[in-house]
Amino acid sequence: MRITVPSLPLGKGEFIVFAYVGDETSLALYDQKSDVRFRVESPVWRNGLMRVDIRWDVVG
Repeated sequence: MRITVPSLPLGKGEFIVFAYVGDETSLALYDQKSDVRFRVESPVWRNGLMRVDIRWDVVG
């Protein structure tokens, strides 16, 4: 699977990407990753929750 995020409206800060794979009830966790870190330099600072549109693709 590949998940594409066409637009990520982040403000200034340091971020960690967390990804989880679980069942449809969210009770069984099959895998997790959190090894991607990145920093955004911007004059804008934002806080709060946001909804991000994504695209799922089957690869391989």
